[in-house]
Amino acid sequence: TGDVYKKIDAGAVKQSVKTILQTNYNERPFNPTFGANLRSKLFENFTAEENAIVIENEIRNVLAFYEPRASVLVVDVNYNPDRNSLDIRVEFKVVNTQEIVILETSVSRIR
Repeated sequence: TGDVYKKIDAGAVKQSVKTILQTNYNERPFNPTFGANLRSKLFENFTAEENAIVIENEIRNVLAFYEPRASVLVVDVNYNPDRNSLDIRVEFKVVNTQEIVILETSVSRIR
């Protein structure tokens, strides 16, 4: 009927990567360690360079584990203290199609 749109190829991988990045630990029943757990990083004392490198490495590791269809090329993390948020840019290549996709998302504190 056209009510539900099906994502295919690069769109499906991009949606999966976004879901992984936006999911915190203990949000998924029976899989408490699924996700990147990025919102928990917002409550730490953030020194721009040190924690950005740690978060970038964690994003690379979690995507390598949960999304084998994406080969991560670049991860940029910028902390925006005025908005209490992390701005994340992930550039990855879809393995089967060799298409390069850029995903930009933001994670912010919920008040």
